[in-house]
Amino acid sequence: MEKLMTPQTEFRVRKALPEEAGALASLILAMALESEGRVLDFDTLSAGIQAVFENPALGTYWVIEQAGALIACTLTTVEWSDWNNAPYWWIQSLYIQLEHRGNGRFEQLLACLEQAARQQHVPELRLYVEQNNERAMRVYQRNGFESDHYRCMTKPLTSV
Repeated sequence: MEKLMTPQTEFRVRKALPEEAGALASLILAMALESEGRVLDFDTLSAGIQAVFENPALGTYWVIEQAGALIACTLTTVEWSDWNNAPYWWIQSLYIQLEHRGNGRFEQLLACLEQAARQQHVPELRLYVEQNNERAMRVYQRNGFESDHYRCMTKPLTSV
């Protein structure tokens, strides 16, 4: 857990708590609408969030808290690499409220994730970004993320 003081208020980066599932859902709903123009089903999303809290092997939610309110969140999930005999962390469902962007909050969240990942011997953080989200890509690149030679492909097995 990382505490950061600013002239205005204190910000804390930490793991999310199960009782914050509703606040997480609100942030993730906003992220999906803003980044992809998608309106997610609240009940499905809520069940998905609850599943992570019930089964920590699915992932870990991280938040930035200011004055008792959540202003940002992300989900880290694990991908096992047999090639490297190591876990890789994927950063997913990343959202920072608009009024808190551009003032180092992403960097603070990333620093906390990097510290936790190093403690678990994770060699690499990965994320995917919507291909037209130029602003997000610039932020990620400025923070050390690089494009790789892989292309993400999906095959839907069910309709949502």
